[in-house]
Amino acid sequence: MKKIVICAGLILANNFTAQEFSTLMKTGQNDDDSSLNINPPSPESYYRTQFGNLQFNEFKGNPNVSIPIHTISSNKLKHPISLTYSKAGVKVNDTPNTVGMNWVLEAGGVINRTIYDKKDEMAGYRLLLDVNDLTQLSSPQEELTLVNYTRGNVAHYDHQPDIFNFSFPGYSGSFYLDHNFKPVLLTQDNNLKIETVGIFKETYTFIITTFDGTKYTFGGTGATEKTTVRANAFLNGVTSFFLTKIENTAGHKIEFSYTQVSPNVTLLGLNESASLASSLYDQGMPAEGTSSFPPSTSYSQSIKKLNINDPKILTQITTDTEKVLINYATVPSETFQKVGNITIASHNINNRKIVFEYIHNSATDPQKKRFFLEKVKEYTLKNGQENFVQEHQFEYNNPLALPDRLSFSMDYLGYSNGKSNPNTLLPNLNLFGADYTLFNQNTDYYADRRPDFNFTKNGTLASVIYPTKGKTVFEYEPVPARSLKPVEGEKQQVIGNTQALWADDSLIDYDLVNSHLPLSGESSGSLQASEVEGNSIQIELKLHSNVQTNFADKGKAQFDIIDTATGQVVYTKPIFLSKTIYYIGESDNFTVQPNKTYQLKYRILNNICRECSGTAVIKYPKKGEWNIVQNGNIRLKKQYDVSENGPVNIKRIYYTDYRNINNIAALDFQYIPNFKSFRFDQKIYAPYTPPSQNPTSGSPLVGSISETILNSEPQVTMVNKSILNNDGEINDYNYNIYDPVYPVVSISYGGDMFENGGEEKKFTTSNIQNSYTFRPPTDDGLFSNSGSTLSNIIGSTQNTMLWDVPVGNLNGNLISQKVFGNRNGQLYLKKSTQNDYRPDQVNLISSVAGMTVFPLAFVPSGSNAGTYINNMYISGYMLPSYSVFLDKSISKEYMEDVPANVTDDSGYKKMVTTTHYNYDNVEKQLSKTTAVLPDGRTEETGYKYAHDKGNQKLINASMIGIPLETEVKKDSKTISKTETRYDNPLNLLPSSVLSYDIQTPTASSTEVTYDKYDEKGNIQQYTSRSGVSTTIIWGYNKTQPIAR
Repeated sequence: MKKIVICAGLILANNFTAQEFSTLMKTGQNDDDSSLNINPPSPESYYRTQFGNLQFNEFKGNPNVSIPIHTISSNKLKHPISLTYSKAGVKVNDTPNTVGMNWVLEAGGVINRTIYDKKDEMAGYRLLLDVNDLTQLSSPQEELTLVNYTRGNVAHYDHQPDIFNFSFPGYSGSFYLDHNFKPVLLTQDNNLKIETVGIFKETYTFIITTFDGTKYTFGGTGATEKTTVRANAFLNGVTSFFLTKIENTAGHKIEFSYTQVSPNVTLLGLNESASLASSLYDQGMPAEGTSSFPPSTSYSQSIKKLNINDPKILTQITTDTEKVLINYATVPSETFQKVGNITIASHNINNRKIVFEYIHNSATDPQKKRFFLEKVKEYTLKNGQENFVQEHQFEYNNPLALPDRLSFSMDYLGYSNGKSNPNTLLPNLNLFGADYTLFNQNTDYYADRRPDFNFTKNGTLASVIYPTKGKTVFEYEPVPARSLKPVEGEKQQVIGNTQALWADDSLIDYDLVNSHLPLSGESSGSLQASEVEGNSIQIELKLHSNVQTNFADKGKAQFDIIDTATGQVVYTKPIFLSKTIYYIGESDNFTVQPNKTYQLKYRILNNICRECSGTAVIKYPKKGEWNIVQNGNIRLKKQYDVSENGPVNIKRIYYTDYRNINNIAALDFQYIPNFKSFRFDQKIYAPYTPPSQNPTSGSPLVGSISETILNSEPQVTMVNKSILNNDGEINDYNYNIYDPVYPVVSISYGGDMFENGGEEKKFTTSNIQNSYTFRPPTDDGLFSNSGSTLSNIIGSTQNTMLWDVPVGNLNGNLISQKVFGNRNGQLYLKKSTQNDYRPDQVNLISSVAGMTVFPLAFVPSGSNAGTYINNMYISGYMLPSYSVFLDKSISKEYMEDVPANVTDDSGYKKMVTTTHYNYDNVEKQLSKTTAVLPDGRTEETGYKYAHDKGNQKLINASMIGIPLETEVKKDSKTISKTETRYDNPLNLLPSSVLSYDIQTPTASSTEVTYDKYDEKGNIQQYTSRSGVSTTIIWGYNKTQPIAR
């Protein structure tokens, strides 16, 4: 059974992954410096970098569709343009991208940032502390420094670095800027470097250089976008930096141009809050009334909105021979821009056109418009004529059934739930199992935020129809869960001598009595403790007589529980009908003991039963049996292709390991969203005196309020779960309810039952906490009569200050894979792979920030009002950077049938290959692989790069990821060794390829010499080992070889 620990009292949903975009913004943003600031980029800019992190659709439970549009090239420099779809559901307040809901036109690249606290470049002092700094802050000697950071001149400090995310074809990741505004990668994959250009706050330009020397330029004039959520200029800034140029080492370029459209405001949703419950405390006498208490929280609402000051749209991509024009079907003033078509030109002649068609909702309000990509049509262009070539079509599940954006008809995650909620999102908590009188009295006011998958799935991609008319179909499912309570079991006994006359279950279980006719004076049954989940059972006894006139002793019965092992009566309950009544019912509880078997006996006593009947119903939670309920959310269930012969290539996805596919007990328990937060306030007042009297002298008194606040958004979004790793150890990981991950996935091929075999995959997860309690408040000066007040407000404040920055390269790496075959309905292991990764922490910065959790009524004796921080929650922040290396891989191919559910395969015949990976160079590139083969022989491949070879020219050009030397050994004996040289000082192109003699490793011979290149880097002449020279002639503006 999985362990689930929920972080209590979480106030905000700011988990920066592919969750609903609006949760990036804090509730009630204002310009008060005491209010936390988060300023995100525009929705599409943000979504594009999140897509770049979705490398594994099984791990995320998402479909992953890519439609190639074009590859623009400048000689050997190429850049793909495509449509991508990789998000399972559509939420009510999701905004359309430029090619519709959930689709992204991958035509360029972007770096975006989320501003935390102050924007980095305008902060007076940025708190980027190391471990020693943090240790010193914990000491009494540095108390005043901590006060200064958290309470003193807080407006001077930037307490959190801004987080930048980047995405362009083949690369994605995150970074922050250090004290010197040098980028520091959080996801250090050792495949690129990032630099700012000039003074960051003046240029707003980055260059990313990949390890083959290709440079990508982002931002600068005309290629940035600024968003604001507050009027304070220090809290807003440039949040998107768009790709403007790609250039390789041969000087080939691809350039991107943008057009600025009208500034707009994007509405992202509504936040509401109101008082749910409060506890008042008064130091004075009860007669002093309520004027002593601080006021309770009144209903409030705030609109989450994002101002995009200078929105940019990509309109042109050019090389020396090609041009791609992106034309929009919307006017510049539209809130949501929409691509109409793309034209592709070669040598200034338009030759292709891609046209986009959409399904639109009926909304006229610009904020409520929503559109879905329906068709992508391709035409050739010749002599001004458009000639149809082919089209892709896309079908969705009831896209027009989605309520308008900003509707109140949504579940707790933001998906449509089909409920006709009133004009509020404040939830009726009783619908989630609570029991508040408030909601019973106001059932028509509060919202039903429960999920309903029949509506959750609306708007999801249902199928892709290809130009061949074949199609791929997608089916979805909600995340299932176990009900919080097990299935209820019943044991029943019926006794008496007459059929009951009244069909009223409140008086007698009429149907139960009828089903046991004819009746007898005694009934018995048995119950084993092993049948019960827990140890408590409920006993409900009823006794009824048809005789309504007064008779003494209408009925008398007794219920006994007997330990069958000892014969001892361990529980007895008599029940008696007096002469004035004709019905009696009683209930009680009994605790069963482990490993016991009990006899349950219900009987008439002394034959006293005047036209009577009685029932005993024993209810208990059934061991290991739960109802399956919806936990909200949506994920891919099945994907298959449809051909003329019906469904093929069926993939049924189960989000668990193979052994637990049908094990309900392996499911998580139902998740109950927590909409509650807490506040505390207190104030001084003079002792009460009647209006006719003067106030009496004496010490001031304190009145306080401890209040529970009902919020319209879940206050707990992070769940800690655990999973067994490959070594059988338990690993904890973070699960975000807005962005779920699935560390274990099984895939059935051919149908639901692994008809054609299948796979089981396990992925890496992380449990990094970016925020934690550095120093909690004390209860000094807190006047309350509730012992939970301080812990409640600490929980809410702690989670208000929550910071969650996922480290992408720690999640979603494949750690094991099993491949199954099916023979005669039995599943067998065919292959298995196990990967071990080594996460290396390469950097760590920290910070602190404080928030007052309750006001002081009095400054405690001996304390200074200006430096007192014991009424503050002080959060510590940490931001680690990681490199993740594949350390070892073990692959097995089985030579005999191994049952699929086997956990120990040591007794089966198999061929095992173990491969070790080394990264022993300054740039952490793969330096050596060593494979131990099934027959015990070893095979080793070594690589050397620019730093290893001392090639400063390539180092200066950042061409540090290109292997210059490769050596292969078997059983420590070299069998081949080659080297590529870059000796020509005039270019960064290969000059020759050498091979080394196996017998004499220092002796080399030239395999090929690259004699001549043109100005575009095209090889014009090369000479082979035999001395024969070959000349290549290039045409079409030197883009294609035409003769040799």
